[in-house]
Amino acid sequence: MTLESALIPIPSEVVMTFSGFLVGSNVLNVYFVLISGTMGNLLGSIILYLVGEKIGLEFLKYYGKYFLIDDSDLDRANRLFMNHGSKIILIGRMLPAIRTVISLPAGLAKMNFKKFSIYTLIGSIPWNLMLIYIGIILKDNWEIILGYSKILDYAMIIVLLLLIFLYYYYKSTGKKGGKNERYRKERKRL
Repeated sequence: MTLESALIPIPSEVVMTFSGFLVGSNVLNVYFVLISGTMGNLLGSIILYLVGEKIGLEFLKYYGKYFLIDDSDLDRANRLFMNHGSKIILIGRMLPAIRTVISLPAGLAKMNFKKFSIYTLIGSIPWNLMLIYIGIILKDNWEIILGYSKILDYAMIIVLLLLIFLYYYYKSTGKKGGKNERYRKERKRL
């Protein structure tokens, strides 16, 4: 779980559903599995947070142009994390695909480390409980989750890429604010 949260491709769906299978087989204790998995998530997330913190915004401001990221994008993301970082981490830890990368932008934004850690812990518990429960229910067929988790991961990646595409399309066409922007321009003329 530490490796998965540090962006090493070891899916938590495999680790935790198999652990749930072992809980259902009375080999492991559910509390031990939940605490171990959640602490692994926290440790891996801290590692990725520190990587983001060490890379820093200056690195991205210099090299971001190669990834279609400009200063305004970085400033906006930084403000977003400053204003809503706790919610972003809490919700992000419960979403497939996003849960593994969310610590990096938190580190880049230098989000309050204590809040980051608390919300990472809280957000990891429901995900881990769900996977343990699925492993218990599926019993010897716990591997079924692999196919579904890949589909869910791909769907989340496609949605994320679509949102990024729409953002850059919207930004490149110069449309800003819709009706509100037109209203402001009209008011300026008066």
